[in-house]
Amino acid sequence: MGTVALHLSGAVKRFGDRVVLDGLSLDVAANVRLGGRYRANRDRFNDLRAGELLELFGLADLAGSLPA
Repeated sequence: MGTVALHLSGAVKRFGDRVVLDGLSLDVAANVRLGGRYRANRDRFNDLRAGELLELFGLADLAGSLPA
């Protein structure tokens, strides 16, 4: 499971006694931009078009929302 997915699910990822996800707070648009930076996507993703992608999938109104 990826770091963002762990955070969204409420899980905590630890390395030894250290909590890795403490204080991580990404809104929907930031999560889309983060996903675009992964190796599989980075050659064909443009951060500036993240808003277009959110609109395409009907999620533009959630762009600034934080995970519940």
